[in-house]
Amino acid sequence: MDNRNRWNRICCLVAAAVLVGVVLVGQVGAQSFQGESGELVLGLGTLVCAAYSADGKYIATGGGGGTFLWNTQTGAIIQRFFGHTEPVLSVAFSSDARKLLTGSWKEAKLWDIHTGLLLRTFSSEDMGRVDSVAFSPDGSRILTGGWASMNSGDSVEELPQARLWDIGTGTVLQTFWYSKTDYWISSVISVVFSPDGRRVMTGTDDSRVRLWDAEGGGLIWEISTSGYSLAFSPDGRKLLTGNSDKTAKMWDADTGSLLQTFSGHTDVVSSVAFSPDGKEVLTGSIQSDGSVKLWDMETGAVLRTVSSGDVYSVAFAPDGPKALTISRLWNTTVRLLDINIGVSRTFEGNSSDVLSVAFSPDGTRVLTAEDCAARLWDAGTGTKVWTFYSYVMSDPGRQSPVSVIAASINTVAFSPDGTMILTDSPMDGAKLWDAETGAEIWTFSGHTGRVTSVAFSPDGTKILTGSFDDTAKLWNARNGELIRTFSGHTNWIYSAAFSPDGTKVLTGSSDKTAKLWDVNTGMEIRSFAHNSQVDCVAFSPDGKKVLTDARMWDVETGTEIRTFSGHTGSVYSVAFSPDGTKVLTGSQDTTAKLWDAGTGAVIRTFSGHTDIVNSVVFSPDGAKMLTGSKDGTARIWDIVRDSDVESWQLF
Repeated sequence: MDNRNRWNRICCLVAAAVLVGVVLVGQVGAQSFQGESGELVLGLGTLVCAAYSADGKYIATGGGGGTFLWNTQTGAIIQRFFGHTEPVLSVAFSSDARKLLTGSWKEAKLWDIHTGLLLRTFSSEDMGRVDSVAFSPDGSRILTGGWASMNSGDSVEELPQARLWDIGTGTVLQTFWYSKTDYWISSVISVVFSPDGRRVMTGTDDSRVRLWDAEGGGLIWEISTSGYSLAFSPDGRKLLTGNSDKTAKMWDADTGSLLQTFSGHTDVVSSVAFSPDGKEVLTGSIQSDGSVKLWDMETGAVLRTVSSGDVYSVAFAPDGPKALTISRLWNTTVRLLDINIGVSRTFEGNSSDVLSVAFSPDGTRVLTAEDCAARLWDAGTGTKVWTFYSYVMSDPGRQSPVSVIAASINTVAFSPDGTMILTDSPMDGAKLWDAETGAEIWTFSGHTGRVTSVAFSPDGTKILTGSFDDTAKLWNARNGELIRTFSGHTNWIYSAAFSPDGTKVLTGSSDKTAKLWDVNTGMEIRSFAHNSQVDCVAFSPDGKKVLTDARMWDVETGTEIRTFSGHTGSVYSVAFSPDGTKVLTGSQDTTAKLWDAGTGAVIRTFSGHTDIVNSVVFSPDGAKMLTGSKDGTARIWDIVRDSDVESWQLF
């Protein structure tokens, strides 16, 4: 294989290590449409790599034209990510589909998928090409694979290398080096974490697969086999490799001994995946083969073969034995194949992630924050009153057919008198709007990171914003001037709230703390420690208690009062009832729960959403509640009757 063909193949396979990844190469115009037989055609510039989110809702593509986020149901572009100056060679989603990781020349970048904004850059002077990237299972670390420069006496060698990074600080935790064995530059083209995050597996394009200790950085074992694609079994006891000898091989993760060979493809096995139950194996091949095969893991027998052209990556869909494949190399056609029946599934429907909700003070209107706008609704009829769009202009230095892209609004709030609306703004910090006319009043600019939370002071004269720049800021609502900055968190702030008397501020952060601040001095009063990031915070109506995620604390003493246990997933939103006797939580488990604030007992569970409940809030009279979900709906519930009063699908 000459160097040019070898490079083409490397580019095609850089994302194959991602269990739910996709890789494509091609040159097409700006287009997104529904093709024949359920084919979703995606394209914008030269495409090199792609990834499929674990929830099946998004596809990210990268290449010479930048990185794009697509809706798998509609084929529409949701976001464009600017920042790399060279082609994007690898992409990966975090397990919660909230962040995207991209690899290019000499750097990898972390992005917020809803806003399109850059969160962090991972780079060093000796980095070369970043051919593969992966998130750790808990999202706290990332892996990058490629090659880097190493000084060797009077010369500099370019050697295969993988690096483990801390996602919060951007620092290198471990470096995994290979030695040079060929006349051309070898590269780590696939990387993957074990399910427990304690080991990492790396594969090169010169037939060396290695298993490493993620904590100590030591080599556990090495096997001589191709590393075009790698996967761990769900229990972490077995490994799967896709090989240039036209086979896939299964290995014992502890010893590196060969357990099974899956033979039957007639060309390079470009992608591999275990089924969620670990009983089946899925493989894809390219060029003269161009098929997807489903295998019995124990016996190695072929259960089904589906031909689909060039296949550069396969993955089990969240709901069972299906595979997302890339076929028709130069047409960049994406197909979702049902392996059981061997046909393409049609992409259809529409959705918009509802990220935040709010009731107006009089309870007659509802505010929602969605993937591309904030919308004001009539609470009684469900009709839209105003739409507040947030736009991000294309990179002026690039020639692109996309001139304006709608970016998400993550958080919304009503002023105490209901006449103004506050939203975050992807590029400008936060914006204040007239609730009656929809006109913009002020822009609050000053944060160096994306604004994640907004709130009005009880008297409406001040505004609070929390940001990815690790700070919260206090603003004058009347003239937009900055009053004070609250500094002390060591990582992103996800939530911020005023106390009922306006004298204190509470913030929740990914540094695993919530902090209580004095509004007048900006000084930290108290810190509430957690074992994981704090996604949401709230004050009780009397200001004597606070909620941080699903934990209640005494404000005066800082002691924990109780934990509200019952959800089967993380809690993303919390609220006290107007009289302080009840607590409302929204969770990753798709439910909202109503709790007795005094005893911690569950009063009622509200089921009906089909995805994460991002936001919950009580109506002003406490008789109803409003929920916003990733399933694209906002729902008003009757708390007394436990019924869904109104449900809106948002587009």
